[in-house]
Parts: sequence; structure tokens; C-alpha cells
Amino acid sequence: MIQIETAPGEDRERTQIGLGVYFGLLLLAGNLASPIGIPAIPVQFYLKDRLHLGADQVALFMAVAGLPLVVGFLFGFLRDRWRPFNLGDRGYILIAAPPLLLAYLWLGLRKPVFGPMLAGYLLAALFYRFVQTSMQSLTTVVGQRLLMTGRLSALWNLLWVLPQILSYLAGGWLIDRFDLRPIMLFCGGMAGLLFLAASWEPRHVTLAEASDPVANETGFAAIARLLRHRPIWPAALIWLMWNFSPGFQTPSLYYLTNSLHLSSTQYGIWKALFFVGLLPTIALYAPLCRRFSLNRLLWVGAITAIPQMTPLLFARTPASAMASAVLMGLLGGFPQAAYWDLVMRSCPEGLEGTAVMLADSGLYVAYIAGDLVGTQLYRHGGFLPNVIAMTVTYALILPVLLRLPRRVTAHTEDAPES
Repeated sequence: MIQIETAPGEDRERTQIGLGVYFGLLLLAGNLASPIGIPAIPVQFYLKDRLHLGADQVALFMAVAGLPLVVGFLFGFLRDRWRPFNLGDRGYILIAAPPLLLAYLWLGLRKPVFGPMLAGYLLAALFYRFVQTSMQSLTTVVGQRLLMTGRLSALWNLLWVLPQILSYLAGGWLIDRFDLRPIMLFCGGMAGLLFLAASWEPRHVTLAEASDPVANETGFAAIARLLRHRPIWPAALIWLMWNFSPGFQTPSLYYLTNSLHLSSTQYGIWKALFFVGLLPTIALYAPLCRRFSLNRLLWVGAITAIPQMTPLLFARTPASAMASAVLMGLLGGFPQAAYWDLVMRSCPEGLEGTAVMLADSGLYVAYIAGDLVGTQLYRHGGFLPNVIAMTVTYALILPVLLRLPRRVTAHTEDAPES
């Protein structure tokens, strides 16, 4: 793996803190501009309550709008084959952010009706996928070159969680008070901020991108090299299993609202508290990845995550359900950061975009499949089979850990691969 060293007299720790600030701004603006972040719940409420669409129509809207998310690896492959304006990943962000802003302006300046709203939202998702691919690829490349994949994984996940919290806490409240258009204009503003953040050019980001040239191999050769790259496949499988979650989406909604009698507002708070619970243990991963090997951190995270859903079985009141959400989040934050650190470390050189977006596409496939399987389990057996299915799925990650190459997992974040 190519590594970028600091110049003589340059403080490595200060350099990495500066990069943390840079990626913090870039990732915060990018995640706030995501169409599946803050706007997601308001859009669903608008379709249901303002346009009076049925559940199947709302599901169709979200499925069509989410198509770019499922085929993210295609965006990654394009990123690995072509870099616009010799600017690397920042070039894609600088190209995609303006049309992303225009898509949000389209949604924010006209009265939302189904057809144009779907077209605008689909375009926003399409251009955002270019942005997301570039952000994740750039984070991976810099993390590998500067030996800080663990801290950047923690930062990425923290700044992914924050918009989720805002969405669940404020989604219904926003749509009740402000309509959909101001929300879209806010996301457009974040797309503009993202463009400004990508215009910033820290020296070590430039050096990392310069050491990450476009592959001159043919497309088939690149795919063959990815298929032969052993580390990425168990890493992607673990990420897929982690996001399968057959009890967390629709089954938890029906269980909490029907059996524990949570209102829709309380359910939103419950989901927000789950994401709040993720924050401390994701943050804890940042210092620990510098003291302990990734292998040890993966085992700790995988074992503690196995009972993640069981606290909900002991909830009997809305208050105890809220407490269970926080506990579930605490159990999930550490493995979330460790598993993404593993994905970042496992990407082959020159194909970081394809590999990281392959894993990211698996997230959405697993999310949809897990919800479908979980819904059927709930219909035929109640919530207990969902908890069992999630517990077994997480336990099955343990034998996959045994298949990870030691050269990827045997060292701390600051140490090069052996």
C-alpha cells in the first residue's frame, strides 16, 4: 500500500487533525445534502398526508427514487476509470454538486406533485450518488495513505448518524409546520456548501489523490483484479450481514406501535434515540483503533453486537422502549465503526471506488431484503422470530472474521500492513 509521509519538521498529529476538520466539513455538508437523510421522512409524510397516496404508491416512489443507491458500484467503477479535470474525487464533487443544488431548487420552488416531484427526487439521488461515491472513495484513499482509516471511519459514521437523528426527531414536525419546499431548499444550501468544501485543497489530500492514479488496465482486467482481491469479499459480506437487520424496520414499527402502543411521534423519538446511542461508542472507536489491532476490535464489536435487539423484548412501556433504543444503539456503534474501517482497509489500490461502493450497494440490498424477510417473520410469528433472526445473523459474522487476511487486521491504525 502506498503511504504518504509528512514533510521534515511537519507535525503528523497536527496534519491529521487538520484533515479531520477538512473531512468533517466535507462529510457533514454531504450527508446533510443526502436525499435519504433529513428529507426522507418529510417526503413520506407529504406523500401520505398531503397527496393522500396509499402505502403501495409511497413504497413505489421511494423504490424508484432509491434506484441509484442500489447500483452504487457502477458509480464506483466509473470513478476508478475516469477522473475529471485531473482533480480526482474532488472533481466529481465539483461537477455533481451544482446539478444536485438545481434538483433541490426544482423541488423547493414549485408546488410538489407526484410526477415532477419523483423526477426531481430521482435526479437528486442520482447526482448525490456521484457525490457520495467520491466522498467515500476520497476518505478511503486518504485513510489508507495517511494510516487513519479507523478515525475516518468513526468520523464518517458520526456525521452519517447526525442527519438521521435530525430526520427522525424533526421530520414530522418540519412537514407539519414548514411544508416540503423549505426542507428541499435547505438541502440545496448544503449542496452549495459541499461545493465550497470540495474547492478547498489540503496538501495531503492532493498528495493522496496523486498517488491514486486512474487504472490503465481494461475494464475486464479491473473486474478480474477485484474478483481476485481476497480481502474485500469477507469485508463486504460482513457489512452486508450487519445491515441485513430483519427486525429493525417494519417489524419494529408494528411491534412498538401496536404492542407497546407508541404514537407515531414517539416512534420517531425511539428511532432518534437509537441513533443517539450509536454516537458514544462510535466516538470511542477513534482512540481505540490507534491502541489495539483491528482484529481485536472486530471481535469485541462482533461479540457485543450479537444481543443488540434483545433489550426490546424486555420493554413493556413506552419509557422502557426508549431506554432499550439507547442501549441498542450503544451496542451497535462500535461494530458499525469497526466494520467500515475493515471495508476501507480492504479496498484494492486503484479500485477503491468500485470496492467501497460494492459494499455500500450491499447495504441497501441487505436493508431491503432484511425488511422483506423480517416482515414475513413478524406476520407469521410475532416479534420474537425477528430478534432470533437478527441475533443469529450477527453471530454468523464470527466465523467470517476467521477468513479475514491477517495482513489487513493484525495491526493498529497507525502501523503499516505487514
